[in-house]
Amino acid sequence: MIYPTATQTPTENLTYTTTPVPTSASELRSLPTGTIIVNSGSSSGNGELSVTNRLGYDTVFIMARNNTPKVPQFGVYIGKYGSYTISGIPDGTYILYYTYGNDWDGSSNRFTQPIAYLRADDNMVYTTNESDEYIYYDTYTITLNPIFKGNLIAQDVDPSDFPKLG
Repeated sequence: MIYPTATQTPTENLTYTTTPVPTSASELRSLPTGTIIVNSGSSSGNGELSVTNRLGYDTVFIMARNNTPKVPQFGVYIGKYGSYTISGIPDGTYILYYTYGNDWDGSSNRFTQPIAYLRADDNMVYTTNESDEYIYYDTYTITLNPIFKGNLIAQDVDPSDFPKLG
């Protein structure tokens, strides 16, 4: 039996095309933490969200408006064990999504070896209030941990229900 080192996809004429799959960690593609994948929203707000990735895999973290859940407002690449703070978040209600895996394909904006696609159980609400002396705004901190009941509880999402990144 022959064991290919690439995935094989049949075409109409029963021939095969091959797509190379990295075979070692040194061949996996990655981006620097903080690389912006999508930024289609306004950054004129005061809200902040700090995300720390402790999953052991690269992650793409996405914020979408509650009324348009498949349209990402902001998406950032966070390398394994990396952290990033999203600032300038406008007031509103947001749904949080993330995907993690190995080997980021920049042309398709996805991992070629995805582990999971997830959506946070709870939405995040950002509000700004002003007084004569101060501006009050929301900041959140999330740590993605591979532990049960971490501080971001999320459910698996079918990849077709995940926000499109390009």
